[in-house]
Amino acid sequence: MSSTEIPQIALPLGAIQGKHCQTVYAHNYYSFEGIPYAKPPLGELRFKAPQPIEPWSGVKDCTQCASKPLQKNSRTGGVEGSEDCLYLNVYTKELQSEQPLPVLVFIYGGAFYTGEATRNVYSPDYFMSERVILVTLNYRLCSLGFLSLADPALQVPGNAALKDQLLALKWVKKYICHFNGDPDNITLFGESAGAASAHAITLSAQSEDLFQRVILMSGSALCYWVNMPQTDMAYRLAKFHGFNGDNNDAEVLSFLQQLEPDKLVKHSLLNEEERRKLYMFAFGPIIEPYVSENCILSQRPFELLNKTWSNRIPMIIGANSFEGLYMYQRLKMFPQIMRTLISDPERILPEDAKVAHTPEELQAMGEKLLKLFFGAKTPNDRSVFKFLDVSSTKLPLPPNLPHLKYSLVCQQLFRFMATKYFYTISIALFWHVRHMLANP
Repeated sequence: MSSTEIPQIALPLGAIQGKHCQTVYAHNYYSFEGIPYAKPPLGELRFKAPQPIEPWSGVKDCTQCASKPLQKNSRTGGVEGSEDCLYLNVYTKELQSEQPLPVLVFIYGGAFYTGEATRNVYSPDYFMSERVILVTLNYRLCSLGFLSLADPALQVPGNAALKDQLLALKWVKKYICHFNGDPDNITLFGESAGAASAHAITLSAQSEDLFQRVILMSGSALCYWVNMPQTDMAYRLAKFHGFNGDNNDAEVLSFLQQLEPDKLVKHSLLNEEERRKLYMFAFGPIIEPYVSENCILSQRPFELLNKTWSNRIPMIIGANSFEGLYMYQRLKMFPQIMRTLISDPERILPEDAKVAHTPEELQAMGEKLLKLFFGAKTPNDRSVFKFLDVSSTKLPLPPNLPHLKYSLVCQQLFRFMATKYFYTISIALFWHVRHMLANP
């Protein structure tokens, strides 16, 4: 195709029109943005598993990204984006070649509360320097993506956002060949919450053979901040916005499905105890209360590790050093967190470590860890640097280690198990920041 022709692709779903682009490195590529992969999750589809997009007539304009998913801007406090957000973007170096191109599918992070698949945030320029195809996708956030109700009749078990991602992967597997992509050479990768999402998807039998490799950057489904406890968050959300009824799932759902979209991402639901446990958000991946047709997580991720199909595929797992720096602003907002370490030292322990131990054992383990990190000094408001080290041990790295250790053991016992790689990125910036925080 010449550079003067307008790129069009005839998909089985309908025709789409893209555009020619050039990277900041002066490499040419083809861009197809804002391709719908699911029906708009509006009205009765709110909170539910996504429905595949239906065919369309005519040529769909795919020359610009769709709106970002509805979300609260953490800086301004305003609401941005649209509830109609289930679109993906395809960037390809070549539309024709002797061999189809390898495909990379990226899932963005943002604590399951923010994020977007737009070139303003995740530009394809770097990848388009190579002969590859890059796919980026939007998925629902906050309560819209993770609200859960226990009543099977309502079909809102939770993890709708993960099901968005899974449906997008099925779309890629089925249609990427029309973009000169190889459907048998797909790498799934994500960052932070996107890495946790990607890992959760690998644990589901529904994702088998949709991709051949996985890269998890700064997150996994084993991270303590990923799996929310089974609580009444849906009821709390409804009450926060004026619901006066009982904690009845059907009534709560009816109220929330009629609520203005903006209110579904503007709320403050975590109580003081949950904040002391360092829960960062009210809505995120959960163990679904019942098994449905689209179920992603029927058990705790750690329990799914020994039987997942994805043990057969290569995986890269890693993080950046000193990721506890992410907690700096939160620590300044809630200085009482430091003081609770003195009265309740077991709070320093990861939540999943507390299941099989007595309160006395937890107290002793917490005191040992406090001594390890703080030495003979008592934790106080000036111990920020040390606390960030503690947070670094509780963020992405250690929760990834069980997966890596399990995989390495399996590789020795079963030679067919795929190779797993582990990395850490550390740059001088972290040491400068450490020095700054340690010497205010």
